[in-house]
Amino acid sequence: MSALAISLLPAVTVDVPAIAEINRAAYFPEAIGRFVFTDWPEPTTQYQFFLSRVENRFKNPDSDLIKAVNTSSGEIVAFGALTYTPAGKSENKDERFAKPPPHMNIEIIKEIAAGARKQEEKVKGLTRYELSSMMVLPQYQGKGIGNQILDSFLAKADKAGLPIYLTAFPGVHDLYLKRGFRDVGHTDTDLRKWAGQYTGFGVYRNYFMLRSAQKSINENITFHTFE
Repeated sequence: MSALAISLLPAVTVDVPAIAEINRAAYFPEAIGRFVFTDWPEPTTQYQFFLSRVENRFKNPDSDLIKAVNTSSGEIVAFGALTYTPAGKSENKDERFAKPPPHMNIEIIKEIAAGARKQEEKVKGLTRYELSSMMVLPQYQGKGIGNQILDSFLAKADKAGLPIYLTAFPGVHDLYLKRGFRDVGHTDTDLRKWAGQYTGFGVYRNYFMLRSAQKSINENITFHTFE
């Protein structure tokens, strides 16, 4: 069986619908999604929500947008967005919640947004990049595609000498730890408030993580001249 060939390319506006579907499919297994979307598992509401998010990504001139393409089929299988954020500013994650679409749980959305704002205060004084999107189609996960996109973003941040800040779902927390990110905080959402007791649901934790810029080996070498 031949190895999967992937090309990393700049994402363009014509890619928006495909990227929105990748976002929907990648988010679907998250336990919290059952309570964010009141008509879960109906896909239409979720798709429209993520379509709006992706469209906003493309409107931000400070975002670097990368797609991963299966070179044999031409299918877009992953997407990432890295957003430059000056000190004192935020990437405005709340804009998509300003007018939530129908079939969304406003109470849980407000709780998530308030927690994210509180954590972001810890890095607001930093000029930084924010990993504002990272998603891989479920059938392509575990093949290193997300790491390829992440490698590109890490190299860009290191070259600029800037840290990267991100929010990690529980299932990818360890992955980011292995890539040099550290925890700066977390939020806990008790899903039992909406699911009820003894339903198998508990606390859903989002991690807020930061990776400092890394110097290359060559940058750490000091050359001395002897006279």
